[in-house]
Amino acid sequence: MLSSLTSYCLFFALSLSLGMFFAWRHGWKTALGPAMAAALLAATWFNIPFLGMPLDVRSSTAIFFLIAFCFHSGRLIFSPLTTLDCLITGIVVWHVISDTYHGGYLPSVFTQAYAEWVLPYAAGRYAVVHRGAIQRMTPWFVAAAVVLAIAACIESYSGMNFWSSWLTPI
Repeated sequence: MLSSLTSYCLFFALSLSLGMFFAWRHGWKTALGPAMAAALLAATWFNIPFLGMPLDVRSSTAIFFLIAFCFHSGRLIFSPLTTLDCLITGIVVWHVISDTYHGGYLPSVFTQAYAEWVLPYAAGRYAVVHRGAIQRMTPWFVAAAVVLAIAACIESYSGMNFWSSWLTPI
């Protein structure tokens, strides 16, 4: 069995490697999608503590490649802002107000809301900004979905979760 830290590092390295390969092969504009597809294969309990909160592989991958996106395509970040951007902002504001009202500590509540709502939305939004991005990343998301579907079928038949049985227990 591997520790949670080792599993985190293994899957983070996998997603970074796939994203870097796409950045090298097709340019930085194509790196975010396949990296996020690989990050989906990591179990949610593969995380590391960061500022008192758990940081999982999906969030780490999104942070890394969104920072790279800012350096590569920074002019595309705020153009054009859409209704959906405003709705996600509203959800984050409501999350922060609600959790703070019910006793949450504002900085940690804001960080949690940002990680839960903004990072996944931004990763998805900016992964498809460039022409041809969907065609390049579709096979990777299909492959991730097939792996997860097979694992779910095995778990439903045998009662054994692959990730907790072979890699890191919950």
